[in-house]
Amino acid sequence: MTPEQTDTPVTLPVANARRTRAEIFRRLRAHRRRLGAALLTLLGGTAATLATPPVLGGIVDAVAEGAGRGRVPALGIALVAATAVGAVLAYAGGRMLVALVQEVLAELREDVFETAVHLPVNTLESSGSSDVVSRVTRDVEAVSEAASDVLPEVTNASFTIGLSLVGLAVLDLRLALAGLLCLPVHVYATRQFLRRSHRVYGDIRRLESARGQSVIEAVRGAESIRAYRTQDHHLDDLAERSVRAIERQRDGVGLRNRFTGLLNAAEFLGLAAVLVTGFALFGSGAVTLGAATAAALYFHRLFGPVGALLGSLDDIQRATVGLSRLVGITDLDRHHVRHEEPAQGPAARMRRRGPAAARTST
Repeated sequence: MTPEQTDTPVTLPVANARRTRAEIFRRLRAHRRRLGAALLTLLGGTAATLATPPVLGGIVDAVAEGAGRGRVPALGIALVAATAVGAVLAYAGGRMLVALVQEVLAELREDVFETAVHLPVNTLESSGSSDVVSRVTRDVEAVSEAASDVLPEVTNASFTIGLSLVGLAVLDLRLALAGLLCLPVHVYATRQFLRRSHRVYGDIRRLESARGQSVIEAVRGAESIRAYRTQDHHLDDLAERSVRAIERQRDGVGLRNRFTGLLNAAEFLGLAAVLVTGFALFGSGAVTLGAATAAALYFHRLFGPVGALLGSLDDIQRATVGLSRLVGITDLDRHHVRHEEPAQGPAARMRRRGPAAARTST
């Protein structure tokens, strides 16, 4: 199933990636202080959590060297403290970030809805009401879910990856370079996924919208359908549109499965390289057993964040498509609704704003 096979016209605009980013950044800039506080809190939580590998490495060295009993308990207390502080800061930062982003999305939803209800009738009729409905429901839902579940995880994962690589480099630069052997596989997998996923998810949204439009048209014309006995024709049309949507969804599942397989291969390659390098360096006396252990733990801790970051590209792409469609609606407000207001005159604008605005202006 290719995009060229879809025959559903799309008349409502969809913002391009550059315009979508500009709109989101514009809205976030109004809350820059809260955003900075949330990011700093998350960064502090990540830094505290990543203190655990060198502490565990210190415990390994203490046991190997036969250190006194007081050293191991002290390191154990430091381990518990770092874990507790990291968990508290990560939770607080995640809550702050989600609250801020949901507030920004609420403003965007209000703008989209206000623009949608004031769209000209001919625009709605030419595009199909299902397109508007899918944007203010399913697209908003996809963006909201990504903001609540994916964004804090992605932010924390990004900090974890960056600080873990710094930690590896501090232990020994050769250990960090060994871990980077997995990078080409990650880059290849990500580029392959991004190259196709935006188009696939855009097709899925359009095909689902066309399917919904078929149902709406059948419900509206139910009496005519029964009178002319065209039920089979409408059922066949709905079945055809449903099959197209399902086939494109199957393309998306296959894309995700190939992406996940490549991520697992990259993790195996990187961990094997770090373990072999750590063994060689320990054998030559370049690093201690604790440092080699800490390096393996650092890289192993990357499995979750890297998997979360790259695996969340699926949800991010869906949310990006939804944002593009939502910003496309708000751009209609700039290009159509606001440009019509001067020609309508003060009385027409007052009627649109409602009785409350009229009382305020008197």
